[in-house]
Amino acid sequence: MTKTIYLAGGCFWGAEHFLRKIKGVKDTCTGFANGNTVSPTYKEVYTDTTGFAETVKVDYDPVDLPLELLIALYFKSIDPLSVNRQGHDEGTRYRTGIYYTDDAEKTPIIRVYRKVESETGSPLAVEVEPLKNFYSAEEYHQDYLIKNPDGYCHLPLEMFSYASKANRTEVYLRKAEKRDLDAVSLIMTQAVDQMLREGKKQWDRTYPLPSDILADMEKGVGMVLCRKAGPFPGEDSVRPEEILSYAAVVFDGEKAYDSIEGEWISDLPYVVVHRIAVSNDYKKIGVASRMMEMIGEFALGKGFPSFRIDTNYDNFYMQKMLSNLGFTYTGKCFYPKGERLCYEKITSR
Repeated sequence: MTKTIYLAGGCFWGAEHFLRKIKGVKDTCTGFANGNTVSPTYKEVYTDTTGFAETVKVDYDPVDLPLELLIALYFKSIDPLSVNRQGHDEGTRYRTGIYYTDDAEKTPIIRVYRKVESETGSPLAVEVEPLKNFYSAEEYHQDYLIKNPDGYCHLPLEMFSYASKANRTEVYLRKAEKRDLDAVSLIMTQAVDQMLREGKKQWDRTYPLPSDILADMEKGVGMVLCRKAGPFPGEDSVRPEEILSYAAVVFDGEKAYDSIEGEWISDLPYVVVHRIAVSNDYKKIGVASRMMEMIGEFALGKGFPSFRIDTNYDNFYMQKMLSNLGFTYTGKCFYPKGERLCYEKITSR
């Protein structure tokens, strides 16, 4: 999943070049944000009469690049105390700002903002506002310093080298261990709570229980998707491990799949995933999809090219994710508590 944030950091030629070098940034676009006219040109914005700020639209993967880390690195590229000026560039178009499109993003942004404000001991001159509008700049402003390696830039060259090495975040699968039981049980409780709030019937207070998770761990089928994020500016190493999600990953089949109302697309060796859930702290950023992709790669490496899974008829989040990941609906299977929808995908390198 890709998320988008809009960052104004002075002249957008250098700002874009810095941001695009950060691992986890997928795409950038220079343009103009939060102004008072429609479809402004660079010449119009240059007059400082349009209210626009030179801004970089940043598409990033929030699993590989946490928003807090991206914002912290952005602050390293600006003088946060300077009003309408960065380097030698002066004018309201060069003001600094963070413009968001999702209200949930404001909390991590403000967390970094307050930290920087505390470190400087002065009020910051950085806007933090919802995005009102954004217009792409002309083509010759896109990837300007790639097209013009010797072109003007207000940032020192060492900043680009810093940006390329700054994010050493690790995202990985590992076997769940008994020491993880409390963290995983909390994730499962959060998932059950959400299903009950939404009136979904896949899980309830009787399943899954901590005893089910413990049994997974004892059988060696429990897996967790983990992340060590960072290092953040001022820190020497990545932060402690966070558990993002959990799933039971089974390689010895599923009896309910032996006779389905429908037809599997293959009879290849298959992996099954049960009880997949994501921590509330990391929902809506693509964690479940990333875990599913990594499980598929892991299974393929073990000689299991088929990936099967089932879900409840009212679990629309899961159905949409499976469709986006390329799974095919194959029919229905039956458990003591009722029928489930079955899906399969053939994984290839």
